[in-house]
Amino acid sequence: MKYILAIDQSTSGTKALLFDEDARLIGRSDLPHKQKISENGWVAHDPMKIWENTKGVARAIIEKNGINKDEVIGIGISNQRETALVWDRDTGLPVYDAIVWQCARGAKDCLIMPKWCASTQVCGSLHISLRQRSHGFYRTLATFPADTFVAARLIRGSSLR
Repeated sequence: MKYILAIDQSTSGTKALLFDEDARLIGRSDLPHKQKISENGWVAHDPMKIWENTKGVARAIIEKNGINKDEVIGIGISNQRETALVWDRDTGLPVYDAIVWQCARGAKDCLIMPKWCASTQVCGSLHISLRQRSHGFYRTLATFPADTFVAARLIRGSSLR
């Protein structure tokens, strides 16, 4: 039998849903994660915790349902949409926490660069990215939504095992 794995990275955690080839829901697995909230309204997540949770829910749902991972023929990823993070394209490692959609840190930058920024999170990530230029690896940085980080790690060959 063939299966589709759906992964949802939400503000409060990660969940996986497993569907069979007839689109029947076979199972679900969830793992919560901690939000980092500062006094000045900054909200962030640990990108590596997002990755660990993604592997954890995928592993759990496959093991719980007794299927072979090779029977999973597709993976769909949805996320918080506006949560953004910066990572090094060469290493695949984050250079900063993921900036959550409800974070206020980029609001001032969006007033300065409104045509460049679709959200305060992207502006906040862009600001962090621009500051990293002085560290000599600006060209290797990527700033995208959180689902792109997970997809990039999968494409780079990071196994869900």
